Amino acid sequence: MSALPSATTLPRQPQRRPGVKFFVVFFFALFTVGASLHAWPTTAQWLPVYRGGAIVYDSNTDTNGSRNIVGSTASPSLYLFNDGINLYFRLRLDSSPAGTGGQGLLQSFGWGVIFDTNMVATDFEWLIMVDCIDKNESILLEHNTVQGTINDPGDKTAAIVYTLGLAGNYQISVADTAFNGDQDYFLDWRLPYDVL
Repeated sequence: MSALPSATTLPRQPQRRPGVKFFVVFFFALFTVGASLHAWPTTAQWLPVYRGGAIVYDSNTDTNGSRNIVGSTASPSLYLFNDGINLYFRLRLDSSPAGTGGQGLLQSFGWGVIFDTNMVATDFEWLIMVDCIDKNESILLEHNTVQGTINDPGDKTAAIVYTLGLAGNYQISVADTAFNGDQDYFLDWRLPYDVL
């Protein structure tokens, strides 16, 4: 009986997976493009809000701290930006709103913008609110169908139409003003355009 020839083991060639490299590059490109589509507006992109042809600004002394919305004709209190995906809001505040609200993101207050859509100046129909009083800090779209207290922005709304978690949908930045002698801050938040 003859001996079996000895087998030699050839070095194993690594298998090439061309799809993996493509996937990694594609995923990275998709992630970076997606992130840029939802980037926050630059300083130059924010548009000041006007009412009756005049820049909107609030009294600088009607409250204190981060609840105090401040501004002037040269430094508006409220700005908007629309990128077609989100509607962005910016408020100028007398101090930083960072704090220990329900989830520790912002202080336990609320900041909002009311919209008068029926052109009756003594009431409002919509409220977009950053609510940090509730334990789940969120951005709310509220509808005021029954105007209970005339000429009062504190009028209770009838229905919450949409709720968005605050995390990832707000930012705080240093403003270019110092009303009342201390550094002012911007509180920015966004709401998906398609829910409006």
